[in-house]
Amino acid sequence: MSGSGCRVLGPLWEGEPQMTLDARAHAVSDSTDSEATQLKTQTISDSSAQRSAIAERLADEIQRQVDSGAERLEWRALQRLAHVGPRQIDRLLHERFLTTAQRHMTELRTERAARLLAGGEDVLSAALQAGFSGPGRLHDALVAHRGLTPGEIRRHGSGAQIAWGLFATPLGHTLLGATERGLAWVRLGCDGELEDLLRELRGEWPEARMRHDQAFVAGYAQALLDFLEGRADSFRPEIDMGRATPLQRAVWTALRNLRVGETISYKALAARVGRPDAVRAVANACARNRLAVAIPCHRALRSDGSLAGFRWGIEWKRRLLAIEMNAASRRSMSQTAA
Repeated sequence: MSGSGCRVLGPLWEGEPQMTLDARAHAVSDSTDSEATQLKTQTISDSSAQRSAIAERLADEIQRQVDSGAERLEWRALQRLAHVGPRQIDRLLHERFLTTAQRHMTELRTERAARLLAGGEDVLSAALQAGFSGPGRLHDALVAHRGLTPGEIRRHGSGAQIAWGLFATPLGHTLLGATERGLAWVRLGCDGELEDLLRELRGEWPEARMRHDQAFVAGYAQALLDFLEGRADSFRPEIDMGRATPLQRAVWTALRNLRVGETISYKALAARVGRPDAVRAVANACARNRLAVAIPCHRALRSDGSLAGFRWGIEWKRRLLAIEMNAASRRSMSQTAA
């Protein structure tokens, strides 16, 4: 990421209007009270391209810090680059990359550590070189960002295994896949060739080894059947989100926290995960869901309540919503009777 010819976006202190670089230089060179007052009341609207360029320069600086092994974010370097305070820096990065300075640094450090591990570095060395305080912090970051432990990455993913099985359900044949950490794949409407379905699964988990093991995933399959056939009011298994982005994890977790039968608009969902201006990115996170029903992206609707796109088709979305409404009604009736 790079940028040039950028305009200063504002002062380091709160409440000061934004000025061009030329205006700021003029204010410094001419200290008369009248001109200084005039400059302080001047506001200039920055173009999207200019703000994006500065955000890219900030991202480049964070990358430089990570490459140098910095353990903490050097805010002063970012402030010298953009001539704005931390809050405005985070705002710029959020507008351009849907992230913050600290979050971006953590993501870059995690990726650097993963590359070091894949290159043969031991866990402690990789953690320290990437700026982590120790192996424990690195372990947590890798599992959260990539769905793999340091040891699994060091073995090029050979330690991660996905057991899969194909089951008949009220929604048609469904392919389930699971790791030791939880359910990792639920594919509805599996009417195509099995090899094509497995190729799709491998595409989502390229570093894992696959094995056919109906018994390993049978418990998940039974819990799903109980929910779909009305014997259970919910389906909330332990899941393995794998290599999901931080935004995807936030969106998927928010959807799992909704009550069965409850729906939410994409706009409200974006606000709930702290990204009110990222409605499209939130919708894309729903579309990338690889765990049908377990991560209930069918609960996300347009603002007018109509059904929008669903990875497995609108008809599947309509049927899942109907199943959940029936489950919610049963729960309400049982609570009333009690």
